Amino acid sequence: MLFKRFRLFTLLTLVTALALLALLALRRGDHQRPKVQAPRPPPPLPREKAVARSCGEVHELEQFLNCAAQHSWRGTSSADVDELMRLAAERIGAPTSFVDSYGLVLEPERNWCHRKARYLRQAAQQKNTNQTTGQAFFQENWEPNFSCALEERLGRYGDGGKWVCDVHSLHLRPQLFRSLGHSQYRCVVYSFGSNNDFSFEERLHERLPHCQIFVFDATSSPPDPPRDYIQYYSRMLRAAESSDSLGDIVTDLNHWEQPVNLEVLKVDIEHGEYDALLGAFDIAKLIRTGHKKLSELNDEESRALLTWRALRRARQVLIELHFLENATESGHAFFEGMDEAGFVIFHKEPNIQYTGGTFVEYAFLRLEDSFFRDEHGRHLGETIRHGGSASLPHPCKAQEGRRPAG
Repeated sequence: MLFKRFRLFTLLTLVTALALLALLALRRGDHQRPKVQAPRPPPPLPREKAVARSCGEVHELEQFLNCAAQHSWRGTSSADVDELMRLAAERIGAPTSFVDSYGLVLEPERNWCHRKARYLRQAAQQKNTNQTTGQAFFQENWEPNFSCALEERLGRYGDGGKWVCDVHSLHLRPQLFRSLGHSQYRCVVYSFGSNNDFSFEERLHERLPHCQIFVFDATSSPPDPPRDYIQYYSRMLRAAESSDSLGDIVTDLNHWEQPVNLEVLKVDIEHGEYDALLGAFDIAKLIRTGHKKLSELNDEESRALLTWRALRRARQVLIELHFLENATESGHAFFEGMDEAGFVIFHKEPNIQYTGGTFVEYAFLRLEDSFFRDEHGRHLGETIRHGGSASLPHPCKAQEGRRPAG
């Protein structure tokens, strides 16, 4: 009996010892075997890059602004529109169309470079003839080189209505500035020439109630009854070098600084439009080409340069051009000046009701200077008009490899 118990005890001891040896061997093998690390999740993107990736893929303006509003913007309360567009590109991946159009157009990169290609093709066909009659001049020269997807005609039927680029986008301008951290925004509209017809201003106010409208006309009367959104001035827009120039009017109204944004400039002043702007184009070109220095300008030239700067603050220019007999040089100079000031033509409407086509409504949209220039700083439209189109690369091909197409 005692022997059996001894054998049982010995067996249990042996089993226990073997189990302990096996456990020790297993642990020793774990220490020698390299440990397999669980894959770490990628570090979270900084907030700016994360938002940029998501916002850059949005091509509907209102959704894009909602996306931008999620970003924490700092230090932009006093920034002008150009600075805001630069920050939008850096911080939220705003596409080139958004930046070049000052927040009015939002579309994929590929579409925008094809718009630029269209501008280049049209530049070679803009200045065709020196016809001496209005009908022939406007028929054969200076066609639209841009298009607005949601352009809209505001005002009464026939003579008096004006085409405005993408009114819906203008309606979103306050949201745009808030989304980009610029809470202060003031929309102003200048309307030169009324002839007691305020239908354009009334329709514009219906669509853009946040805009304040300034009407200038010394030959008509204020609206009756008065409209609280219209400020009427018995004042004419005169030559670019005069004390009633566009630049002087902007100065007198204290509209140079932010948050004032001149969204629409309407001009219908019966043959006075050339004097109002040609002098500004002339002085700007003299300075740009090095034939004049700022320190050399007299009072009239300084006023003309101020007019050029005021014009470039306008985002849209809606103007009725009246052809002057035997003045084709003035006609071409006007369009070349607008092009070199940074404006594209998005609409052209001849007035055939009263003038047989010698008066034409043109609508211009201001774009950022980079839209018009190549990597060497040359103005593409001016280069093409002087016969240099063969050396210019296609903008979409030049863009390949630098920025992914949308």
